[in-house]
Formats: sequence, structure tokens, C-alpha cells
Amino acid sequence: MDRKVIIIATCNKYPNIGQGLALIVNALIAKGHNVKCVPWQHADLQLFCRAKAILPLCAWDYADNVDGFRHWITVVTEGGGNFINASATLLHNMNKHYLIDLAEQGFNVVPTRYLEKPTPKQLHCISESEGWPDMVLKPAYGQSGRLVTRYSSDISKDHEIFCSEHDIVVQPFVEAIKIQGELALCFIAGEFSHAVRRLPAKEDWRANSQYHVTVSQVELPQSILKQAVCYLSSLEQIPLYARVDGVILNDDFVLCELELIEPALFFDRIENLSNSKFKNFIEQLGQ
Repeated sequence: MDRKVIIIATCNKYPNIGQGLALIVNALIAKGHNVKCVPWQHADLQLFCRAKAILPLCAWDYADNVDGFRHWITVVTEGGGNFINASATLLHNMNKHYLIDLAEQGFNVVPTRYLEKPTPKQLHCISESEGWPDMVLKPAYGQSGRLVTRYSSDISKDHEIFCSEHDIVVQPFVEAIKIQGELALCFIAGEFSHAVRRLPAKEDWRANSQYHVTVSQVELPQSILKQAVCYLSSLEQIPLYARVDGVILNDDFVLCELELIEPALFFDRIENLSNSKFKNFIEQLGQ
């Protein structure tokens, strides 16, 4: 099979790529590569199966159709499709239960509890038993901060978080994220590239980009970088791209999320691309 096309998998809900991905696409085109941006819901699966490489970096709506996205990854893989990050890695990373898996392996993770078909009573019990009066609720299959909710004892059973078809994860509210922001460390082929800080808006507490956070490049000590890269060692295969999100508590890096499917890599937010692994990323995509 003559594989020539590199596909950036987008989605029907958000078909347009942003500035950061445009930087990647333009760099690949400048190197002579044929690049197409195609929604993962595209009817012709053979288009993906024949591709030189598939990067689902814009699959920003898969949480709306988890089974469909899982089926797409599976069928394309069985058809010979070449996901740049291994399909097994993508499938496992979809569900935030991986945070509990990491904690059980001894990694430093924000404490996480998993609930199937959650109820207000279950949340109250967790709040009491764990000593978490202030908690954050997240869909187990969630993207872009959608339905991320701050718990209160009077939360209604009619709240949207309980109407979701999927499970949720429960974590204590980490005040440090509101104060110092959440760190996003980007790795290319297991090597540190660059990091940014996402500081929540003054009137908000969420560190996701859609909530008007302030994003700025940040330099981190080697001690933190060494801690952050360790999370990648938990994977069967080192991914070409990865983003390790976390917060520093008492000089230790604590994982919030490990983004291996469609993370913003923030190449457009750093001052000097030559000081990052951008060139390595483009070269490895073109191999």
C-alpha cells in the first residue's frame, strides 16, 4: 500500500483547526507532505486505513459518541490504519479511570474516586468519608471541561452531571490550581519539549482553555520534569505526543490528567520553537 497522506482527524462538531494545529499542518506541508484534515466521522474509513499517519488531535467531540469513537479506532486499526499514538493507548486514555490505575501503581495523582450511575447520596457519602467538603465532578469520558462541576451538599438529582449516560470521577477541589494555575507539560517521543501554565480566570476555578484561562510559557526545575516524565513509563508504548497536566504541591508534581488523544500541544504559545521539540515532532511524523 502506497501511504502518502497524513491525516489530522477533526470532528463534525468542530471542523476547523486552531492556530496551534495550523502551525503543525503548515510545517508538514512545507516539508512536502500531503496533509488532510478529515472528521473522524467521515464515511470512508478506507481513507484512514490507507493514511501514512493519523493524528486525532482535533477529535474534540468524541465524548458525545464514545462508542462510535471507540468503534472508529478499532475498525481503522484492524484495517491497517496507523495511529501515531498506539490505538490501545488511545482507547485506554478515553476513560479517566486510568487515573485510579496510575494511583494503584504508586504514581502521585490527585485522589480520585469512580462512580457508576452517580447519585447525590453517593457524592455526600464520599464527601463525608474522604473528608472532602469541596469536590470536583468530571464525566469519566469528558473533554474540554464540559460538565465539570463543583460539588455542593445541596446538589440536585436533576443536575446535568447526573443526566449523563456515563460514569463520573470525583476529586477533591485543589485550591492550588485556582491560585497558581495548572501546569501542562508537553512531551515528544518521551522527551520534554515545553510547558505552559493555565491560570483560571479571576471569576472562575477551571483551568480548561475554554474558560478564558491565561496561558503562558513557564520554565520548570529538572526535579519536576523528572517526576512528570515518569507517568509515561506506565504506558506499554511511549507515545509520539503527550501532555502531562498537573500541579506542584509541597515541591512534588501531582498529576491531574494525562492527555494522549487530542491535547492542545501549545506550540503556538512558546517564544522560540527552536527551543522545543517541534522540529523532532514534524520529522517523526514525516518518517
